[in-house]
Amino acid sequence: MKLNQQIDSKRIEPALFDGLRKVIPSIDSLLVTDLQQIQNNTSALQKYMDDLSLAKDAILLFMRTIYRQFFLYGYSIDFDKLDAAAMEKINGIRTGPSPVKPMAMILSAGDFSTNVSEDLPVAGYGGGDRFVLKGAYCSSLYNLLKALLTDGKGIIQNYDEISAQSNRLMSEIEASCQKAI
Repeated sequence: MKLNQQIDSKRIEPALFDGLRKVIPSIDSLLVTDLQQIQNNTSALQKYMDDLSLAKDAILLFMRTIYRQFFLYGYSIDFDKLDAAAMEKINGIRTGPSPVKPMAMILSAGDFSTNVSEDLPVAGYGGGDRFVLKGAYCSSLYNLLKALLTDGKGIIQNYDEISAQSNRLMSEIEASCQKAI
């Protein structure tokens, strides 16, 4: 589907959820791995780092895509990353398709840009890695899904399908995070 057709349809592709689900078994394993037990095992540590890199990439791609589509479809705000300029536009939203400001999504985007992504500079040093798997997965991603459920109706054309996918993914996240170290 071409970008203009996708914007006109205001749909979030359910396949986006499938891409994230592919790494959930690795995330489950990462969340229960005791790094002290593998620190002297080079191959186990390398596998941990490789799995962490894949999980990080999948979570960041999923979250950035949801934010980008939500704010583009609902409020005509287009951005490549949630940097200071994008956050200024997002925080400036007054109303849109709904007379209510999408506060849950705005707060979630702020959390993502501040605590998860590398889109904002850290203490003025030009960026940095703030990604912590447990916080990103168990808190930020989970809260993004809750925010999408709260603010997505009327913005996302296939809201019912996406809300079902979101609820299912939230259940999977809860199960994973209850076992986390």
